[in-house]
Amino acid sequence: MLAEVEALIADLERMTGTGRVLLLEVRVNLVVVLVEQERYTEAEAEADGILRAATRLAHLTKVWEIELTTLANLAAALCGQGRYEEAEAIARGNLPRADADTAAVLQRVLVRSLNGRALRWGRCSWPPPPLPSAAVCPTARRRSGRVW
Repeated sequence: MLAEVEALIADLERMTGTGRVLLLEVRVNLVVVLVEQERYTEAEAEADGILRAATRLAHLTKVWEIELTTLANLAAALCGQGRYEEAEAIARGNLPRADADTAAVLQRVLVRSLNGRALRWGRCSWPPPPLPSAAVCPTARRRSGRVW
């Protein structure tokens, strides 16, 4: 899966205009794949790059959905690295502006970050549940037909 996504990104990087938005959406999917493969540092770096690119496109088109999805994935990557406080800050800071689907993902990441912090403090005896891949990407969850 990773090779196909990377090949698609390479093809889309030559596009201009609205193709740049499609490129960002595919890069968000790359972050999802990296999180699934527990390659959290790479996922974090890719998410940072997406956010920088979205900032450059923001004056041309609406990219808030891409930005929020990327932030949710970044928070999941941070949880995977044990950086629960940062993940919590991202989730809490973006909940007010999230639509219903993305808010559900951010709430799940928030719960995971709080569970991780509780584990670190020794106040919790069970590990936080892993995020299913579709929960990291709201559009994938919506399209999958599965209910979490």
